[in-house]
Amino acid sequence: MLVFTALSAAAAADDSTGENIPKADDILRVVELFTSQGCSSCPSANGLVNRMAEEQGTLALSYGVTYWDYLGWKDTFADPEFTDRQRAYSEFFDMANLYTPQIVLNGMSHGAYYSDRDALSMVLAADRPAMTLKLSGPGLTGHVDRPSGKYGAILIEYVHGPQSVPVTAGENRGHTLTLSNVVTDVEDLGVWDTSMTLEVVARDQVTVGKSYALLLHERNDGRIASAARYTP
Repeated sequence: MLVFTALSAAAAADDSTGENIPKADDILRVVELFTSQGCSSCPSANGLVNRMAEEQGTLALSYGVTYWDYLGWKDTFADPEFTDRQRAYSEFFDMANLYTPQIVLNGMSHGAYYSDRDALSMVLAADRPAMTLKLSGPGLTGHVDRPSGKYGAILIEYVHGPQSVPVTAGENRGHTLTLSNVVTDVEDLGVWDTSMTLEVVARDQVTVGKSYALLLHERNDGRIASAARYTP
């Protein structure tokens, strides 16, 4: 469990430096993949998101879901809380059922399959977030430098870069699957009033080998208003 506190903007300003002022290049487009090692339809989507993870200005995150574990292979990256995150999106999208692979772009649009051109075009065409924020360590704080508001704040812990897993049973038996930026924890920080600076991870809670992303969701429709990432 990660602890967070809100600090006043005035207090945060005392510690600010020019290095912490967000730039246009810091505005991230967010690609979230819901996938399963037990799903034979997922490897092609995994590969697409792996390539998108290398695009400048794109934050790609891979979530392992649990509901295909009964098919003969238990996903080694999956966690029920990641299935819950997909379920939350399904409510915003008015989906009848969960499915894999599902790619969600900026919390606004979703689909099972895209060609490289289609997927990248959707990301590039998506509305750029209205705000920027910055995570800076070794203690991580979020700060919005433009008009304030109240958003749903989600903290994501993930392993930066690709990870490969040999699958020995189920639909993908005999294949080695590679995923980028595998999510290891999702923390709902509740509603954040962005006129305050948010301390999302205390100094002594930053985990070696883990990266962090802070996502701000519009409270009425789930769109991602802003995002930032940090790798210790």
